[in-house]
Amino acid sequence: MPRIARPESLKIQLTVGSAFVASVILFLTYFSVTGTAHKIAAEQTRKRLAERQRSISSILAESIAANDRLQVNLLSKTFLESGVEALLVRDRDGSILYDSDPAKENAFRNGARSRPSLVAAGTLETVDVGGKTFLHGASPIRFGTTAVGTLDLWLNGTDLEAEILREHSFVYPILALGFLLMLALAVGALQIPFRALRRLAAAAERIQAGDLSERVPISGRDEVAAFCQAFNRMVDGLSKAQEEILRRHLETIRAMISAVEAKDSYTQGHCVRVQDYTARILEHFPGISISERRRIETSALLHDIGKIGIPDEILLKEGRLSKKEMAVVRTHVLIGEKILQHLDSMRDIAHWIRHHHERWDGLGYPDGLRSDKIPFPSRVIAVADCIDAMLTDRPYRKALTREKVWEALEQGSETQFDPAIVKSAVAFLKTEEPAPQEAALAHATE
Repeated sequence: MPRIARPESLKIQLTVGSAFVASVILFLTYFSVTGTAHKIAAEQTRKRLAERQRSISSILAESIAANDRLQVNLLSKTFLESGVEALLVRDRDGSILYDSDPAKENAFRNGARSRPSLVAAGTLETVDVGGKTFLHGASPIRFGTTAVGTLDLWLNGTDLEAEILREHSFVYPILALGFLLMLALAVGALQIPFRALRRLAAAAERIQAGDLSERVPISGRDEVAAFCQAFNRMVDGLSKAQEEILRRHLETIRAMISAVEAKDSYTQGHCVRVQDYTARILEHFPGISISERRRIETSALLHDIGKIGIPDEILLKEGRLSKKEMAVVRTHVLIGEKILQHLDSMRDIAHWIRHHHERWDGLGYPDGLRSDKIPFPSRVIAVADCIDAMLTDRPYRKALTREKVWEALEQGSETQFDPAIVKSAVAFLKTEEPAPQEAALAHATE
């Protein structure tokens, strides 16, 4: 047998050695990852169930405490449209307030239906029915520190686990490709990979700051360019994953926004218009990243979500509100914060919503913050909210003209509003065409 010649080139030796090490590492990593992937997915499904329980319980608590069965039924139906398999809500005495399956056709729910109201509160179990696994959680519903009922919630564990595995499957080939390319670049011409690494470091810093729109410029068709392409694909995957997480949370919250707008004719379309005005104001702040801009616009869409907890007799009252009633209305910022702070990806948005009625001079609510102590997104929402209020017909007046609106904003600058944001708002009111929603309102008032 002829003797195989040993490679004499150091580059070839490093390439062969690196390929061998990479193959071993990737082989071991593959078996390690695949061995734990299902465990991780199962744990994440349980975490999602617990998170959904906390969110739904906090939303239902006030309505159950007030014995508002109609509101409990309305809210419960919206949850079924956002991925919940089945739902069972009871009061503290065990009486059923809402049952998504009153005919009792689903066999896996009979046990939960027959239990005393608070015996199994806080449990988490899996139920196998028809070849599928359903995650079942039972938890108390608390209003303050008082248990006012229980919630039984079912999610399709089989589909949810498979979905989580699919969502994360793209990470493994991208990481493997990135690892191999790094090894290849290490034995290449040093000036090329170091130049590429500097570009990657700069892009990674911007991505770490929240700008997932950042991509590495690609030049040439060599290994360095391929690595940059892989990096960009990885960022694409992260961006899609972030948008998917936000979309899933917004599915439930948009249903709640619909419930708020259905209660009050004035609020119909209000949240969407405030989101649009917020986006147009932010266009005059070029230093804000795209991802941060989207989060601020999302907070504008959700800024009045807390009104779902305001009693109808106050929210829909046509006359002037008393001081006591006004104090109740002002709690909507706290209710909105409470609804969203249970979602990990929306805790900062919850904080912004809490403060969107603060004033620049410190005379706002709920905490009396002033000037730059108020979060920047809250200051933007405050101006956008005021713009929509003035451009919309109210029971006591017609919609104002754009000229009247920017004059009012300038009068409120440095007292009610941030002067820099007022300047940006006036700029778009003077120079930009009305948005479709605004144009429709203007046409309706002519």
